[in-house]
Amino acid sequence: MQFNRIGRWWSKESEIDIVALDDYSNIVWFGESKWSNKKIGINVYNDLQQKSCAISYYKNKQNNRYILFSKSGFTDDLIKIAKKDNVVLIDCNTILEKIK
Repeated sequence: MQFNRIGRWWSKESEIDIVALDDYSNIVWFGESKWSNKKIGINVYNDLQQKSCAISYYKNKQNNRYILFSKSGFTDDLIKIAKKDNVVLIDCNTILEKIK
């Protein structure tokens, strides 16, 4: 994973926590972060995909990728879809436990 620009994106209707651009390969990373005691489900991924469709940095050459951050993990259904769709899942709680 590489990128040369990173930030947030928002409009009157929606917001995306992380948008990172890789100008070399035309990849746009869209990320969502949830700091909740509830596991992230498919609905969060679907919402992020829908919001990302309105954003075009590289016109028809754009390759959208997705990354989800969670305090409490992910549902089994989302894990299955993430493997199929090559979505990056980051379980922050697991990382924090490993650091301790």
